[in-house]
Amino acid sequence: MKKCADKPCKNCPWKKASKAGGADIPNFDMDLMRNLKNTVPARGSEQDGFFNIFACHDSPVGGEYACAGYIARHGLQNINVRLMATVGGVNISKALDCADTHDLYPDFWTMLDEYEAANEQG
Repeated sequence: MKKCADKPCKNCPWKKASKAGGADIPNFDMDLMRNLKNTVPARGSEQDGFFNIFACHDSPVGGEYACAGYIARHGLQNINVRLMATVGGVNISKALDCADTHDLYPDFWTMLDEYEAANEQG
């Protein structure tokens, strides 16, 4: 079973090129995105912690795997991701490298703010 996407999907919500608000993102739901705050440190914090892992929107229900955009931006802050990589033998290096090859939001909170603003306008 796949545990981590190697690169962001075509319409990954972490990509700035994806339409803010989620209109072009399959299976996107703004309420679900808001609930993903449990996958990252609190707003303004960079503290490491045991957070839930942000799943790729293209992964099937019941077979979820980690989003590459998330891994690139917050994966190393998440002790669960580090454990998945070391103890579970999951290679996250491709996902980490994608931060340099894709124009991603710098963090979850900036991304959420952009999506919230787009939903207010739309």
